[in-house]
Amino acid sequence: MIHSLIGAVIGGLLLIALPVQASPKLRVGVYVSPPYVIENQVLTVNDISSLNKPSPSPKSSDQQPKGTTKFDGISIEIWQRIATSENLEYEYYIVKEVDTGINQVANGTLDLLVGPISITPKRLKKVAFTQPYYSSYLALLVPSHPPNLWQLIHPFLQRGALLTVLGLILLLFLVANIIWFVEHKRNPEQFPKNYFKGVREAFWFVSVTTTTVGYGDKVPVTATGRFITHLWMWISLAITSSITAGLVTTFTLALTQQPAKELSNLQDLQNKKVALLAGSSYFMNLTSEYKITPVLANSLYQAINLMYSGQVEAVLDSYRVLKYYLDENPGVALTTVPIYSSFLTYGFVLPQNSPLLNKLNIDILQMQQDKTISNIIDKWIE
Repeated sequence: MIHSLIGAVIGGLLLIALPVQASPKLRVGVYVSPPYVIENQVLTVNDISSLNKPSPSPKSSDQQPKGTTKFDGISIEIWQRIATSENLEYEYYIVKEVDTGINQVANGTLDLLVGPISITPKRLKKVAFTQPYYSSYLALLVPSHPPNLWQLIHPFLQRGALLTVLGLILLLFLVANIIWFVEHKRNPEQFPKNYFKGVREAFWFVSVTTTTVGYGDKVPVTATGRFITHLWMWISLAITSSITAGLVTTFTLALTQQPAKELSNLQDLQNKKVALLAGSSYFMNLTSEYKITPVLANSLYQAINLMYSGQVEAVLDSYRVLKYYLDENPGVALTTVPIYSSFLTYGFVLPQNSPLLNKLNIDILQMQQDKTISNIIDKWIE
């Protein structure tokens, strides 16, 4: 019995002495795309290519940081809140292209992919996505130029504006006839009995009444004439208010740097050259579906330079990505054209059957209910 007791004590001591093996850090890929993932030069980051090489024996040089990068943004903040909540340890690896990152999650090179990764049926056949944490839509980035003289005048010469003016003239003419008819017999000094002269004077009276000028040079004397004039005053208030609002809107739109109307949806891009970021099968499928001629770029800045140099007519990307660029660069002569019909939802990417999927879904739903995600989004998007 003594031998058994000693053996048990020694076995317990040996178990206590054994080191506890820590869980391996998650290999988290990040696809840089502000405002979702913003790259800042501060802390350590790993090169994704190192995951495809066998680990060498530890040396002093191997312990040195492989980069100095810190990440911020909507997707990063949401992920880091989840990782803290679930006590997850991880390392970041930069992914240059979306499709590359998805393939690396699918083959086990990465455990997770963070960034504005849109959820599509084709991608769901290869990997799993969490619940969407953000939604957006596509947009075009196009040149914006100050309007010239013709662009300022043109809105007022369109059919709608001309018909409005013509309708107003006809209404003034009708009211002028009514005023002349009830006034010319008892008030021939101000509204002559001669039809053309009388209606001309009545037209002047109705016009100044409509504009609320009211010179007072002509005044109806009959009860019927005064009643019609009083009624016309109130009608003309509504008319002038409506016309003024329409003119202000038209003039404002003419003054703003509006993009060409022919670029308002994906159908309008048919046979046109459009810059896209390389490595996204989703965008490539869109160009094929709508017969758009894609010109691939490695970054948003390169895509914009292609447009500046006249090689493409527009840049196609998520609206929020393009809007963030304009907010950060307010002096550029560019504007966005939202394409509301092309809806995007973003989620985190994991391997199929990942044990983390349900945990992340619960955390995302909880953060949506307690407004944590909304607060994070509001922080980055004004």
